[in-house]
Amino acid sequence: MWKQIVKVVSAWFILKWLKPRWKSTTALLLAWFFTTKFHSDYLNYVELAEDSSFLVLSYIMKWTFMVGATAMYVSYLILQSSKMRSVTEINEKEQIDKKLPPAGDGFDFLRNKAKLQSRGDKILGRTEKK
Repeated sequence: MWKQIVKVVSAWFILKWLKPRWKSTTALLLAWFFTTKFHSDYLNYVELAEDSSFLVLSYIMKWTFMVGATAMYVSYLILQSSKMRSVTEINEKEQIDKKLPPAGDGFDFLRNKAKLQSRGDKILGRTEKK
């Protein structure tokens, strides 16, 4: 029973993480797939032609492309998360602005003051200087 619960919760977390990133993740997986497929085809060609002069270069190119694609994917995710974070902050600021009471609610005389008097100031009879 616990294994089933862990599987369901894990699948839920993975799908939740993957939902906004499915296009970029699919592009990365396709890049990896085609890279390994082309390299496998080249290795078959080398085996048939018995010409291994560019074999080391093919491995260097394969791993350079795979690491480059992964680096681009990670940088894209970082860029997207920073954009999402800034949009969230802007939305939060807009919501805070919407929560402010409208002008004319009876407290305008307090909003426009530079400094409000404290209880101690009132007891001592200090007044605000304009």
